[in-house]
Amino acid sequence: MQATSFLPKHIRLILAISTVYVFSWLAHYGQSTLGLYLNGDQLRTVSVALSQPGDETPTLYQWFLSILALFTDTEEGLIQLARLANAAALIITTLLCAQTAGHYWKSNRSACAAAILIGLNPVIVFYLGQLTSTSLAILCFAICIWRLIPWLKHAQIGDSLIIGTALSIGTLFETTLLPLALIWPVAAVLYPKRNKLTQLAFAITAPTITFGLVTVSIFQLQNPLTLHTADLWPSIYVFLSNREYGNSMNYELHSKLYLLLIINPIHWGLIFTLSIGGLYCRIKDGHRGYTVISFLMFTLVFWVSLTLLGGTSQNRLTILPLLAILAAGCFSSLPRIWKHAGTSTRRKLCIGATALALLTYTGSIIDGPTTSDKVHSYTFMAAANIELGNTHEAKTWAKKALHLDAQRKDMYNVLTRAEFEEWALVSKPRPLAKEVIEAYLKNLEAGDTNDPTIASIKGFYLWKLKDQTAAIHIWKAHTATSALAQLGILWTQSESDVANTLAPLGETPYQKILITAQRINRSTINYTEDERLIDNLFAEAY
Repeated sequence: MQATSFLPKHIRLILAISTVYVFSWLAHYGQSTLGLYLNGDQLRTVSVALSQPGDETPTLYQWFLSILALFTDTEEGLIQLARLANAAALIITTLLCAQTAGHYWKSNRSACAAAILIGLNPVIVFYLGQLTSTSLAILCFAICIWRLIPWLKHAQIGDSLIIGTALSIGTLFETTLLPLALIWPVAAVLYPKRNKLTQLAFAITAPTITFGLVTVSIFQLQNPLTLHTADLWPSIYVFLSNREYGNSMNYELHSKLYLLLIINPIHWGLIFTLSIGGLYCRIKDGHRGYTVISFLMFTLVFWVSLTLLGGTSQNRLTILPLLAILAAGCFSSLPRIWKHAGTSTRRKLCIGATALALLTYTGSIIDGPTTSDKVHSYTFMAAANIELGNTHEAKTWAKKALHLDAQRKDMYNVLTRAEFEEWALVSKPRPLAKEVIEAYLKNLEAGDTNDPTIASIKGFYLWKLKDQTAAIHIWKAHTATSALAQLGILWTQSESDVANTLAPLGETPYQKILITAQRINRSTINYTEDERLIDNLFAEAY
């Protein structure tokens, strides 16, 4: 790779394609269920970022979002800025990996390969839309590798500081980097032949400051520092397997919903296998020095950390810059090695590649998504869709979850709410037959009837079945926590009873319809569509 070629045109083209791919995904994701609905962790992150400093110690990512919050006053604005920051982090990471791979392998082809493996990586792109620190942690590690290779050739003090700072900040974004951040000052004093104390001073500065801030509770780690030593084998295999292990936001299951992700062939197993091939090429070319040893040590330490801290597939993404740089060597060196290799060498290469493929892909073939993984994803999608008002999708996901776990009362609650909304909140109200109400009540009783909203919906069904006394009793029991209960009292009781019963509500479903009912003046002659909608809730079954 020519020294004057800082950013060759083909790398610029890949960066442009990556940018288009990323922003196309973010535009699509922002209109999807996952993009419109925030889970509990993301809501808490937004809340901390938008609020004034309080008793809770923020993570570095929450503090970072609070800086972005200075440029917007709304939750939606902060989410958009966070997604833009994630996209910018990935584009910068792509550039750094391309430049590092190009200089490491002295090949523009390798630079392009690294840029593609990072910039068009669908797993990384998937997480860009979420309020997570993944892309920032990957960027920090990419900066570390970007300066590590020059440092190994000529140990500059400035590089020691940059690497230590990148690892320390990266640790606050991704806890699995903690061992590398702690080991780095030791490496900085042992490796160089000169200025050892100066190297140590610069290498240890950032870790000392960073972990000092954590110690005095200025910041907290992104993930709890908890060791998971029981049943280690599954945790060990997380790093090797092509499977995407995770939670309700699992890539493996959700990627099947998006064309932009499912058609993309780049995946963990491919990069992992190619990285081993790149390592072989490096050694075959006679480079068995400190760079290869350092890469192996970094990978091994990260693997152990990921295992002991119980990391998921999302956590392992942090090391992708290193694997992509190694994998890029296959595209420049392996064809040449194969061309000059004898029959015996080629046979060994084929056997090795097959063994690696079996090692990493066995998890996808034999150990697919567990029932628990599927249930978590299905319940999340059901809950998200019902909150967004997508009743048909909510019922579909709830039924999928119940098919796997019929004891999920929360999914019966989703079905109850979806069925209620399909007749009660539509633009053209429709009456209900007794048989339909009895079927709805069957699903309702299978759910959590102690839930205020579900209990209040039961009150409407009982009212329709002419059991007004039971309905009013239910509504009065839940007026403090249910908008529907307050609506039932508001529409059926006298003004004095309403005044004595109703109280201000916190965050609860169906507040909009309650507000609509409170604004209706039933003493006027005009019969509005809103009044027709409310009256339909209390219409008797036929």
